[in-house]
Amino acid sequence: GEEYSIMCRHKDTAVVRDSNNLYWYKDYDSFGIRIICLDSHMGEGTNGYGSSWGYPKEVIDWVRDKALDTNYQVLFLSHIPLTADYNAYQSPIINSELLRGIIKNFMTNGGTVIGFIHATLIGIL
Repeated sequence: GEEYSIMCRHKDTAVVRDSNNLYWYKDYDSFGIRIICLDSHMGEGTNGYGSSWGYPKEVIDWVRDKALDTNYQVLFLSHIPLTADYNAYQSPIINSELLRGIIKNFMTNGGTVIGFIHATLIGIL
């Protein structure tokens, strides 16, 4: 949170986020698109792993209750992939099934997800 505040303090009015959280969304009204950026690093030692990757419960709740409360098409951005099928970090992607269920429910109820873009490159380098 504090790092985000320092690096992105000039952009705070450009995105919707709670407090100093590292997850946010931004609407592009002219295109009918909402970009949702997720925080996926759970911290050192979470659940007994060194560097734990996944989606904290607060992020899961925020996606379900706030970020997906839209009629816009949605594009997700995340550091890690959504599924546990591929994980360059050799540890489980915590709460990935919960997040997948929430996204599936959004789509089942008429929502459109354009894509889920992640930046995990370690496994292919």
